[in-house]
Amino acid sequence: MEIGFVLIIAFVAATIATTTGFGSATILTPFVAMVIDIKAAIVLVAFFHFANNLTKFTLMRKSINLRLVLVYGLPSVISALVGAWIFGSVDVNLITSFFSIFLVMFSLYSLFRPKLRISEKDSVLAIGGLISGLTSGLIGVGGAIRSMFLISTFLKKEAYIATAAAIAIMVDVSRISMYVYRGTLYQSHTFNAVSTSLQFCLRPQSSRDCATML
Repeated sequence: MEIGFVLIIAFVAATIATTTGFGSATILTPFVAMVIDIKAAIVLVAFFHFANNLTKFTLMRKSINLRLVLVYGLPSVISALVGAWIFGSVDVNLITSFFSIFLVMFSLYSLFRPKLRISEKDSVLAIGGLISGLTSGLIGVGGAIRSMFLISTFLKKEAYIATAAAIAIMVDVSRISMYVYRGTLYQSHTFNAVSTSLQFCLRPQSSRDCATML
């Protein structure tokens, strides 16, 4: 029942993220945290987030903007490693607080400053990459911040989604690697949750649903 519930939410999150370019981790993590602790949820959702963005990138890779991948993506990778390193040492309750504060601040920002645009200078984009990468590694969500900066470049929809997906893949690979290196993957319920999810997807009656979700 718990896995079915998570998969339904994951499908909804993936659908929304495909059209908006972000949101899968932001939507899914709180629901997964209802089943396992927040720290384990962040690591588990990282795998889903990677798979979801890999699918989007595969479909729209021809529209990618390589300049933005370098200017914004490389700083994101570096700071994601730092965030993931800190993540391995931070208390679960503190992570919960950080995640909650982020969701509240982003909601208020979206409500009161929906049309705010940020400068598209390379230096500003690099700073944005550092911020979103750090939050991705530390609390598992950085897509909203990434979207805020990439939108300022006035990319076409296909280029925006492909570029955001490529950057997200780079960030996910770096932070997941650090989670593994730091042993976070094997702590709490995370490893069992990943294994159980994979087993569910390998069942004949569930494989079609999982393929649709990703």
